[in-house]
Amino acid sequence: MINDNIYKCMNIIMINKCDKQCPYCDFPTIDKDKQGSITINQMNYIEEYLYYIAKRNSETDKHRQMVILGGELGLLDDNILYELLNISNNIVKKYGFGSLIWMTNGLLFKAHPFIYHKHLFEIEYHILDDNLDNFSFVVDDYITYNVVLTPYNENKVILLNELFLSNNQKLHVKPVNSLRNSYTDYIASGYNSLSDKYNYKLFNKYECNKTSPFFAIDFTNNTIFKCCRSYTRFERKPLTYNNLEKAYSGKLFGKDDICNSCYRLAYY
Repeated sequence: MINDNIYKCMNIIMINKCDKQCPYCDFPTIDKDKQGSITINQMNYIEEYLYYIAKRNSETDKHRQMVILGGELGLLDDNILYELLNISNNIVKKYGFGSLIWMTNGLLFKAHPFIYHKHLFEIEYHILDDNLDNFSFVVDDYITYNVVLTPYNENKVILLNELFLSNNQKLHVKPVNSLRNSYTDYIASGYNSLSDKYNYKLFNKYECNKTSPFFAIDFTNNTIFKCCRSYTRFERKPLTYNNLEKAYSGKLFGKDDICNSCYRLAYY
């Protein structure tokens, strides 16, 4: 089952740092000349934009799902996370975004235990390979779990899925595309089992982000960008309200051809 919501999310980056280096990550490199994360002095500015985005999302439904991510949010300071937590909760209360999501590899809960039960939005917990042998659940009704299936962790993921099933938990399994090194083109249902060739439908073609109506916000660089499935290949524009409106109307970025690398690796 292909999850159409993969193209209905707006990624909002709050930090470009991560404590891990997963080989399948869509954002594998960090621009050393740029700021690594937001600061507390930016929070009023960020809050204004988040409310503006939430309002526009509620009007257009093009980016219904707001995804707050990095990098790894667990590397942010407590004071920033408190502010971001309050803003996110208030947005959910005002606009009813049941699909507003924060993403973490688990460090968020270890470094900032105050997060437990203090939010109205969903947190997606991405289980890394080094946690597959000794994974323990975080007790929170708002948490969903995912893991990336690769040729190297297949047996461990199968065992982890059985553990989830035995605890009446749902594990979302996302098979990696070994050619393109990205899991976002491949979605597994992962609801019942990993039988029948993992019960997922593969597809090689996808809607290129350069020609799609979807874009992302990066507050660490104060830019709007469109990604070509690699952090080294995207187009950036300054983050302004005027540019944001152009992005919503599809007039901010050019409709270039698919990059040669994607053409070659995705078999277009």
